[in-house]
Parts: sequence; C-alpha cells; structure tokens
Amino acid sequence: MNKLSRWLLASALTTSAVIATVVYALTIGTPTTIDQTWSGYTSPPKSVALDDGRVMYAWVMNADSNDGTDMDIQARIFNADGTAATNQFQVGTWAVDGNDTYDVDNLSLALLSNGHVLVAYVRNTSEVSDDEPVFSIVDPTYLPANPLFRVATDVEAQQNDTTTYESPPVITVLPDNRFMLTWMKNGAVDGSNQPLVNRFFSNSGTPLSGDFTVGTWDADGYDAYDVPNFTTIVLANGNIVIAYVRNHLESGDNEPVFHIIDPSKAVGSTGFVIASDVEMQQNDTTVYDSPAVVTALRDGRFFAVWAKNGLASGYTLYGRIFNPNGTASTNEFQVTSIEADGDDGWRMANFGITRLKNGNVVVGFVRDYGGASLPESPNFKIFNPSVAPTDPGFVVKGRTKINFSNNPAGPPRIVALDDDASSFVATWYNGNTGSDAPVMLRAFRADGTAITDPITVANTADNRLDETAYYDWDVIQMNALPGGEVALSWVGDDDTGADSRPYAIISPVTAGITDTDGDGIFDDEDTDDDNDGYSDTVEIGAGSDPLDPDSTPDDIDGDGIANDDDLDVDGDGYLNPDEFDAGSDDYDAGSLPPLDPADTQALFYFVDSDGAFGTFSPADGSTSVISFTGSALRDVAVNADATRAYAITTTSHLLQIDPQSGSVIDLGTVTGASGINGLVLDVAGDLYATSSSSNQLYLINTATLVAGVAGAFPNYTVSGGDVLIYQNVAYMSDANNNLLSYSLISGTTDYVVSGLPSLLSSLALDDQGNMYGLTRAGDILLLDPENGSYSDTGVNVSTSAAEITGAASTAVNGQYDVDSDNDGVNNNNDAFPYDPNNDSDGDGLTNAEELITGTNPLDPDTDGDGIPDHQDEDSDDDGVLDADEGTEDWDCDGVANYIDADDADGSCDTGDTGDT
Repeated sequence: MNKLSRWLLASALTTSAVIATVVYALTIGTPTTIDQTWSGYTSPPKSVALDDGRVMYAWVMNADSNDGTDMDIQARIFNADGTAATNQFQVGTWAVDGNDTYDVDNLSLALLSNGHVLVAYVRNTSEVSDDEPVFSIVDPTYLPANPLFRVATDVEAQQNDTTTYESPPVITVLPDNRFMLTWMKNGAVDGSNQPLVNRFFSNSGTPLSGDFTVGTWDADGYDAYDVPNFTTIVLANGNIVIAYVRNHLESGDNEPVFHIIDPSKAVGSTGFVIASDVEMQQNDTTVYDSPAVVTALRDGRFFAVWAKNGLASGYTLYGRIFNPNGTASTNEFQVTSIEADGDDGWRMANFGITRLKNGNVVVGFVRDYGGASLPESPNFKIFNPSVAPTDPGFVVKGRTKINFSNNPAGPPRIVALDDDASSFVATWYNGNTGSDAPVMLRAFRADGTAITDPITVANTADNRLDETAYYDWDVIQMNALPGGEVALSWVGDDDTGADSRPYAIISPVTAGITDTDGDGIFDDEDTDDDNDGYSDTVEIGAGSDPLDPDSTPDDIDGDGIANDDDLDVDGDGYLNPDEFDAGSDDYDAGSLPPLDPADTQALFYFVDSDGAFGTFSPADGSTSVISFTGSALRDVAVNADATRAYAITTTSHLLQIDPQSGSVIDLGTVTGASGINGLVLDVAGDLYATSSSSNQLYLINTATLVAGVAGAFPNYTVSGGDVLIYQNVAYMSDANNNLLSYSLISGTTDYVVSGLPSLLSSLALDDQGNMYGLTRAGDILLLDPENGSYSDTGVNVSTSAAEITGAASTAVNGQYDVDSDNDGVNNNNDAFPYDPNNDSDGDGLTNAEELITGTNPLDPDTDGDGIPDHQDEDSDDDGVLDADEGTEDWDCDGVANYIDADDADGSCDTGDTGDT
C-alpha cells in the first residue's frame, strides 16, 4: 500500500494513531488518543520503533503524583498504517516513581538487538524495597495474552542495594544480544557518594556481570541542568562512552566528563577501560558547566556539546570532537554566537544533538529571550565533522530559526529520517504559559533548507500539549521509523473527563525530501525521480511507478516517449494516424503503409536485347536511356546509392556501367557458371548471379570473374526471372506465379505471396522496405511478403520502354530510393531521410535549405572556419562563393561543388574547368 493510500485509510479512522503526509503546508489530520483506559494525569508516552515497522508506546497512569502504587506502566502496539495491533496492556507489576528530583528520565524504552523491547525505570517509593532501577522485557512478536510475550518481568538491576534512592537507569543496547544499564547511587539528592554504577545483562534479562564503576569522579545530582545529567552512546567500533557532569564536590567542580569502556572485554580485565576521568573542556572558564549531549560519528569518533555556565538563565553552547580512545580530535569550539535559553520551565531538554544519515550533525536548542521582539524560539545549526572546525566547510548551515511565530516557543526535538536524502524533522511546542500549547512539526533537507512550513500537529481543546504538570521526561517524543516516517507522541490536555491523555501520530514525511535516484536533485524538484529516462509526469500518465527505475511506461521504439504520448509509436517514420488510415500496424516497425508509387523517388534500371541501359520511374511511368552498351543484355544490377551497376550479356560478359555518366567497361567473361540470366547486388555490395541451367545461386568475384556456388536454390523456373536478396533472404518468383523466399542461413523455402497475375521478370526494393515486382506484362506490383498480399500500382513499363528502345522485351532491376524526402540529401547522409524540413545539424537551416545555400546538412560549419553555415558565403573555403559554385558535381565524385574543395579531380562534365 502506498503512503497516499495509507493516509486516506487512516484518515477515515476514528480511533488509534493516524497517518498524515507532510508535504509543504499540508495540515495534518486530527491525532488520536492511544489509550483505552486512563486514570488522572497520564504521562507523555514513550515510544520505540519495532523491526517490522510497528510502534510500541508506553506511558504511566497518575503521572502527576510523586508516590503511589497506582503509577503503573501501560502500553500498546500500533501497526505501520496507524491501526492498533494490540489492546492496552500493563508492563510489569511495580509502579514508576514520580519524584521530580531525578536527573534522567524516570522511564525509558529501547529495542534490543533481537527485537525484544526493554522497559526500564525507577521503582516507586511506595513499592517494597523503595526506589531502585528495575526493568521488564517483552517480545512484541507475540500478543500480550500469550505467555511468551513476557520475557522478563520486575527485574532489579542492582546487585547490591546500598542506598535508599537510586536514580532511573539509562539503557545502552549492544549488538551482541546484550545491554548495559547505568544508574546513579543516591540519585535523588545533590551531595556526596553519587557514583555511576553499571551492569551488563543478556537480552533475556539475565545478569552477565556484577555492579561496576568506572573512574573516580562522582556524578552531580543537581536538578537545574536542562539536559540529562548522564548519558551513554555506543561508538562505531562497539566501545561505550559514559558521559556525565562531574559532582560539584569533586576537584574542578561541575564539568562535563566521560569514560570509555570496551564491552568485548571482561569487566575489570586489562583493556576493559579505554579512558576514564576525561574532561571535555579545553578551557574551563565558568564554575557550573552543564552535562554534555553526545552522538557517535560514522568514523568512530564522537561529538559532544555542553553549556558554559550551565545553571544560568542564558548560556553559550560549546563543542568538541573526540577520538575513539578518548583523546581530543579537535580543539574546543563555540557552537552558537547567541545564548541558548536556560529556563528550567521548559518541558523538554533545552538542547540536543542528532547525527544525520550522511554523517553531518545537527545541534538543536532554544534561543534565549532577547526582548519582546526576540522571544524564545527553536533553532538549529548543522556541522560537518569530517573537516576541522577552522575549515569554512565545518558549518553546513548557520543558526536557523525553525518557527515563524514571534510568540515564545520551546526547544526542538530533532530526529534524523531513515531516507536517502539525510533529511530531518523538528518538533516543538509554541508557548511557555504553563497551560496548554499547540504541537508543531517541520521537515528539513540535509543542508538545512526547509521542505515544509511549520505545521500545526495538534491544537484542539483536548489534544493540545499539556504544560500544567511537571512530568518526569520530555512532553514530546519522536522516533524515526523505516522508510522516512516518524512516530510522534505527546501528552495532551483532555476534555473527556481525564486530566491528560497520551496522543500519537505516525507521520510519513518522505514526500518532497527524498532523492530516489541519488542524483543530488531532491524528488520534489526532480522531473525524473528514478532516473529511468521517463519524466515523472509521463510515468504517472502511463501508470508506471515514477519512483521505481524498473517500472517504465510501454515504449515500443525506446525513444523515451511513452506509447500513449508518442506520435510514432513503433518509430518506423510513419505517424500513427497515417498507419491507421493505410491499414498498417502502428505498433510494429516492420509493418509499413503501402507506398504510393507517385510518392517515391525509387528508380528501376532496365536493359534490353539491343543493349540499352536506362531508368524507369514508377512515379510517372517515364523512361530515360542512359547509354547503349552495344551488346545484347540479359539483366542488370545496381548498387544502393546508384554509383555502380553491372550487366550480363547473352555471351556471359560482365559489364561495369556508371549509372551517372553511362560509361561502360567490359570486364570479361564470367567463368564457373553457364547460362547466367540474372544478377543481384545485395546491400553489402556483393554480386550474385542465377543460371538458367542450374538451381544454384552464384557469387561472382568481380576482380577474377569467377562465379562460385553460393547456395542451392529450390527447383523453380529462373528463365526471364529475377532474384532479390535482402537481410539474408532471397526473394524470387516461380513458374506458378508465386513469390518465394529462400533463407540463405537455414535453407528453408516459403511461399510469401501467391496468385500473382503473371510471372515476375524483376524485383526491386526501396529504402523503406517496400518491394516492387515487374511482371512480364510490364505491370509494376507493390508486394507485401509479410502479409502475403500485393497491389497493382497502375503503372506499366513495357510500352514506354519499347517505344524508346524498340525492344520487344525488357529486363528491369530496382534501385534503392537514395533520397526519400527529396530534400537533396542522400539517405545515407540524411539524419531524417523522410522529413525534408528537418535540420540534421541543428544550425537553423533545413536540409533542403542547406542544399540551396551550399552547406553540409550534417555539419553546422561545413568548412570548419568558425563561421556557421547560415552565415558563411564560402562553405568549402576554396575561395569561390557557394552561389557561384552551385549544386552540380563537376568531377562526378558524389560530392557537390559547394562542399567539394577539389571538384576537378576526375572531370566528367565539359563544364568543369577546375577550382580557382
């Protein structure tokens, strides 16, 4: 199902999460609550994307409380199309603690490497054994009612519970079916003895190590920082970075620091700790610096950002990149020149860091209040960590304001999309009123240019974001889903009797931001998204998929124009309407309209027993004698461009005739075959002969005059007949008035046209594939071997030829139409042989005009002097103007004077006096 169909489907739903496509200023449909039962203030829902495209949401009942066993975890799974996959179910039996003094999220979800979902949190004070990091694991491939759904339930993370209030755990997912939990001892206070403790578990929840600490510095427990006090990431080489803000009682006070461990080594073994107690700052100029937000880079390093003077109401963000071993890769650099906002009233982390799919890094933050005209606003900046901070290319996009409004707006949560364009989406809420606020969304390209305007996701009385309660994690959550979608969820105000309820929307945002073919042009600007040679418009009209290069419109002739839009579908040079009117198949390049002899420039060359050699035009029935050879002739063969002809005499002498001048050379007697009565020149220029005394086809060597057997013919009457060879097929007539075909490759014979009016004495083919036959009665027939039919052209040659030559009978041979469109350019030099008005070389002159003006229709600058033909008065650069030279060919070399710089090298024209 495509995204549009899914959107239409989900828009019709009245329950469950909804689908909406984010394209430009499109308004998203009304979001829907994801719970089925509720109690009191429901928390913002946490979410995790599953391997199969579904999304699991989890939230807490009565979330505005600090203590109480009724703060249980509820969850529900939704399909990729927004429909509910399960009913609401409870995770574990222990309630979540609601104390606001913890410095990381009280509840976390993570997808483990085997597809199971880990739900980790701090247990409620009202439960037995008090506050402690605990977890449960579920297998979402089963339904909640199935016993196999619950992999592990109510598992305590600590090996040794030595303090009363431990913090919630932070999850680190490893690729080898393990995970690590990290928590703080004495996590609800800000004082001494607050080490970070870690432990490894299998994906089934079994402990794989004891509790362990790294380094010597405690973490700080102060609640006023605007990002989590500690966090972890996995580097490209598999090592783990544990980053946190150092305790204020340690030497050096509050400062962002980190450790690195190698989880492939046993805890406590050599090489397990890669680096410990490393300060991030190069220059510690303030007392209270914030914890760092970090992201792993593709090359194994990591990028860290923190706030100088992090407890102030406004602060400056700084950053630094570190190597996998913990050494600094760069100097410290300033992320923003303006201050970020340090107000603790935002219900979101005040700044964050996101790595895009192309490796670049986006830092999002809320700008500090700058007066009534410059209220707080969500912003971002993009960096390219592959270059040094001093390089101009390090900053891909400078500070960019995300929203349009001049009203206060909160920090952005930025998520990198899983698409080929490395796009990202930002979400935030407008307002800082302590009441409720609209939820907003906007999509951007990897270079920071906006794809959409700010889009209002939720702004009704019941689904606006609830700002009234101090929840224990960000009020808006967003996760990337496969295929460039995002799962967006938040806590909304409610007018159905509940104080607040969880809302969600699954939103495809790929349209307009992907680059399907990877050509650097995004789909919303690319006219051919899949780069298959067909425009998106053509593909949509033809019903093919414009995003799939293997899905193309039907295009028989492969000219890039879909059949439905192609005026010449089969590319045979005839328009579809003309073929339809003529009865030929416009979807078959081999099916051509019958050619009207009046429209052809083809000529038939004839010889007779008195030695005459001449031409006959089927267009008007006229004949012209070129020369008298002085010998009785039996047959003639002319090559395709009418520059050479051969005739055979009754005494087997082979004559070479110049069809232009009429000159005759007697080459001598042909040996190796007797009774030669037919000559054939194929398109390759090879000379064949037939004999009245043998059912053989002979190939004549014109240099030695030896005729060798070329292949056996079927038994047929050849006397007075003719053979035509085309594409390894010989065509001939038999004594029963049939046209036969004989394959020179397979040797098979077939009757292709039957029931002709009389025997054929000659066959001819023009360059469009039209075959003509001359009957002994002198009628010209248009033959159609493919369809087994013929038509009479109404032209008769015998009477005209007899009147000129006085001969009682004639033998006629066909010549290819050397200039089909009669524009003065022979077909073999004409890029558009059927169109006299086309301009082959694109110089602004049609082919016919170039003939008149004396220029080469295939070269925009005939003489190469840098002057285009339409401006050049001497095209061949021989010093004689084109107008004076004209279009004759004085030296008969086949090159007209106007483009022949040497037109006197073989004079055959008494008017040729040479070039000057």
